[in-house]
This record gives sequence, structure tokens and C-alpha cells, in this order.
Amino acid sequence: LIRDPSALERARDLDVLICDKTGTLTEGAFSLQQIVTRGLPEHAALARVASIETGAKHFLAMEILRRTRELSLRLEEASCLEYFAGLGARGCSRGAPTAVGNRAFMKREGLSCARDMDDAARNLESAGNTVLFFGWEGEVQGYLANRDRSVPDPFIQVYPADGSAPRKVPYRSVRGIAFTGKDTASGKSWETWVQRYEAKKKARERGENVDD
Repeated sequence: LIRDPSALERARDLDVLICDKTGTLTEGAFSLQQIVTRGLPEHAALARVASIETGAKHFLAMEILRRTRELSLRLEEASCLEYFAGLGARGCSRGAPTAVGNRAFMKREGLSCARDMDDAARNLESAGNTVLFFGWEGEVQGYLANRDRSVPDPFIQVYPADGSAPRKVPYRSVRGIAFTGKDTASGKSWETWVQRYEAKKKARERGENVDD
């Protein structure tokens, strides 16, 4: 939102533009990767979600509708459609209130999510996916996992103790990260490491020499 039109005129003299919400600047080339349901056939779930997202304009809704057309699925009749920016959408499908959106929206709509389903969704989110939940009759019935095609797969870089070249490990292959008892005893906790990393980063930004 640009509040002052003159700001656009002054923008031509800028050398650097710093943005603190880079998520709004990405291409948003998302693709539907996975459909998880509580027993409902995947295509039936997708068609019902798409019927609620019909009038939505965000990129996830666009991908859902694109995939629905690609699969030649028939949309269900939906009424009383409402859209809430940053949360989700709701409407009436098959005579029942239906909600589609993020975790916060499910909670707001009074839809409980099974622990195993929520844990699985969080794992996908940790691996770089954006999860869109859907539910009705008081429960989250499933979710859609979407991924930005323009973003590379996340990974961690491992530095072997023998000094050999570092290795990249896909985040999806990581089951857990922990410091050994020796590291913890030496004060090398995860929190301490993060604090030192941030301190060194800020020092470099100030032009100071930092020992790695």
C-alpha cells in the first residue's frame, strides 16, 4: 500500500530497496503436491475445496482451480461464500458449512484437527510446503500441500569432523538435530550457537573483521 503518490516519483532516485516481507514479492508459482484426507476420495475433496475457492484471488486458490480444470473435475454447488484475507474462505457445500484455510482459520471456525494429521502437516511445512486445510462437521477433513516451484528444496550443510568437504543433506531426510552431551557441557547449545551467529553477522555488516 503506497499512501503518498509522491513516493512513487521519488522512487526513481533510489539505489536500494529493502523489503521485510519478501513472501509478497515471490513469483508464487505454486503447484499442488499432495492431497491428504480422512477417507474422502482425493478428487472429491479437491472438487469441494475448489467450489469454496471459486471467487478467491490468491495464488493457492488459482492452483487449486487450475488442477481441478486439468483433471476435468466438476465443481460442487456452493453458496454463502466469504473470503478472509490471510486466513481462508468459507461457504456452504452439500448443505454443510465448509471452511478452507490455514491452521488459525480452522481454529477460528471451530474445526478440530487430529494430532497425527496436524503433525504430518507440520512436517510438510518444515520441508518448505504451504498447507491449506479444509473441514466441515466440526473437524478438519484433510489438507492440500502446495510448494513454490521457484524455490529450491531446503537443505542443511554438514561439516564432517575430519575436515573433508561439507555435504548437503535434504531437509526432508533429516529426522532430528541434537547437540551431544559434550557440546552441551561446553555451553554449545543451539541457542548459544544462534546468538553467536547473529552477533558475527551483525559485526560483518558493520565492516568489522570476524574470526570464523
